[in-house]
Amino acid sequence: MPGKATIEEGTPAAAAADAVNKEASQKRRKIIIISAIVGAVLVVALILGLVFGLRSANASTASAASNLLECVPNDKYDANVDYFPEKLDLYVPNPNFQVKYFKNYKVITNTLQSKPETIVLYQCGTPKPDGAALNATRVIQVPIKSISAGDTTSITYLELLGVRNTIKYTDSLEYITSPCIQAAEAAKLGPQNLNTSATSDFSALNTADVALDYLDSISAKANNYVTFPATIDTSGYGVCD
Repeated sequence: MPGKATIEEGTPAAAAADAVNKEASQKRRKIIIISAIVGAVLVVALILGLVFGLRSANASTASAASNLLECVPNDKYDANVDYFPEKLDLYVPNPNFQVKYFKNYKVITNTLQSKPETIVLYQCGTPKPDGAALNATRVIQVPIKSISAGDTTSITYLELLGVRNTIKYTDSLEYITSPCIQAAEAAKLGPQNLNTSATSDFSALNTADVALDYLDSISAKANNYVTFPATIDTSGYGVCD
C-alpha cells in the first residue's frame, strides 16, 4: 500500500498548500463573525419586535393567525383568545433572555444587566396583569406608539423594524449615525433631541410609551424605562454588535 504523500517545505507545492489553508482559515473566521453578528441583531431586534408587534391585523377581531397592532375594542375582548399567536422561537439561544406567553400578555426576562428586569407586555384593550404577582419591573401595554431612544444603538434596530416614525425623543445627537434621523432633527421635523441631565428634558421621557436606555440612573426615575442591553453586552454577540 503506498504511503501518504509529503510536501517538502520551500517548494512551490508547499507554498500553494499554505495559501489554500490560509484562505480556508479566513473563510471560517468570516463565517463565525457573520454568525455572531446575525445572532446579535436577531436577539436585540426580536426584543424590539416583541414590544412593537410583528404584523398588522384587524383590531375589531382577535385574529388567530397574527398579533394585533391596534387595541382590542372593549366589546371584543375574549378571555379565551390567544392575543399573541405569533410567538418568538429563538433561532439563537441566549441565556440572558427568555419569553413566556399567556393569553393577553407576555413576560420578558432580561438578566444581562446588573439589575435583572422582568417586563410584562399586555395587549392594549385587555385587562392589565398584576405586576406585583409576576414580580414585574415594568408593565407596559402594546403595541407601542411612541418611544424615547436614549441609547442611540437602538435606533438602527428600530429602523430595521420599520418603526422609525415611533421615535419621539433621542439623546446624544452627535452619536446618532442614522442620516434620516439627523436630517429630520436638523429640519425640526423628526424626534426631539433631549439632554437627559436636564430636569425639564428628563421629565419628557415619561411622555413616551417606552424609554430605551442602558443607565441605571435613568431607570430609577423613568416609569417607562426598559433596558436596551446591546451596549453593555460583553459576550461575543455584544462585541460583534
